[in-house]
Amino acid sequence: MRVMSYLAWVGQCFVKTLTPDGQNQCVVLVAIWAKDLEDYTEVARESLLNKGYILYSVENAMPAIQWLAQRGVNSAAIALARQTSSEHPVVIGELKEYVPNPDDFDVDDWLTQHLLSDISPLGLQEGVLDKLSVPESLRPYLFAEMESSFVDITRYRKDEQIPPMRTYAILDAARVPLLLDRLESSDLDYQCLFKGEAEQSLKSAAPYLVELHEDNRFTRQLFSVTGMASDLWDKYPGVYVRSRALIDELANHFRRFTKVKNEEGKWLFFRFWESNFFLIVLMHLSAAKGLALMPPNVMSSMLCISMDRIDFFTTKPIEGLPKMGCELTFDRRLIAQLNRRSTELFVFRLRQQFVEQQGMSVELFESVMNSIEKHQFQDRNAIRQLLSLCLSENDNLLDRDELADELEQSCIMPDSTRLNRLVNVASLKLSSDTT
Repeated sequence: MRVMSYLAWVGQCFVKTLTPDGQNQCVVLVAIWAKDLEDYTEVARESLLNKGYILYSVENAMPAIQWLAQRGVNSAAIALARQTSSEHPVVIGELKEYVPNPDDFDVDDWLTQHLLSDISPLGLQEGVLDKLSVPESLRPYLFAEMESSFVDITRYRKDEQIPPMRTYAILDAARVPLLLDRLESSDLDYQCLFKGEAEQSLKSAAPYLVELHEDNRFTRQLFSVTGMASDLWDKYPGVYVRSRALIDELANHFRRFTKVKNEEGKWLFFRFWESNFFLIVLMHLSAAKGLALMPPNVMSSMLCISMDRIDFFTTKPIEGLPKMGCELTFDRRLIAQLNRRSTELFVFRLRQQFVEQQGMSVELFESVMNSIEKHQFQDRNAIRQLLSLCLSENDNLLDRDELADELEQSCIMPDSTRLNRLVNVASLKLSSDTT
């Protein structure tokens, strides 16, 4: 059996310490006469607690010789290690205030993604006295009670009590018929995320932050498919956020990101409330910018219900994280990812329209879509019309040999012109076939 020998160990201990204003985070070098990491951690926890400090993390703890080899000469670490012995097993260095550096984090350190399945909307609920306002399988993600974290306790230490976890929706007026009228009659608090002239000129397509209540009729409509015009589930109207923040604070936060710049400095609207665009951007950004976009100390989670998937992602509180501001710049790679996702959703809608609703065979649909990609059609109206034409003929017209020359000759023309020329050529050929 191997016998562990005691050595002078050195490590960084992260502690919480009481101050007149509340609790601060500090980091301190601690040298301990220990046999292994577990022994070091236990002795550090007990020794620091005796001095009024709560240990919550240990980093870079190792024998002093190894510390010097890996981390270079550190006079403070050397001095602490030299004072440590079996007779004097613990030496605590100088406490220094610790402020986390956002660039030190990876996205996995603070963001967890879940892909939800087997989620169905509410139906008519006929004969049910106490009707549900949200599917039971979604309720834990939208209205469940949540325990307060240490960050919550610290943030709201001057308040009489910690605010409850609230549920918000960011809804797209372009997707919800008469959204403003419905919100005004809903008894729910809401704010437009556009301000000034944009709020007036774009109000029919603007995003609105709404604080939802579980027992509200409008909330039920968001999660229902009953055949009524008021149903909103299959309109995919927006995303859902959980936060202890009041609506004013959350609205001010999101307003910072309704417009972003590209690499050329041109301003673009960022419709982060559509599909899972928010998540795509979070996974692409640096840690500092991602934490500024979705600060864990403000937002607990977000639920994105898309046509083809349901994403739920949660944040992990980071103690001592400073408030950060940033201007988002979308580079070409990120714009390409968002465009790719937009194309996926467009193809999904086309499949619903032509295969599920109009009866086009899967084989014909896939054949036409492959030809559309091959011949580089981009205009979405032209693509829809091409699918309609192929459906009416029950044939992939783009794959016909007699149209190959026309498709090649018109490849540099606008898609609308190409479509008109194609229809004319196809019509002439079709009419000659019938004579």
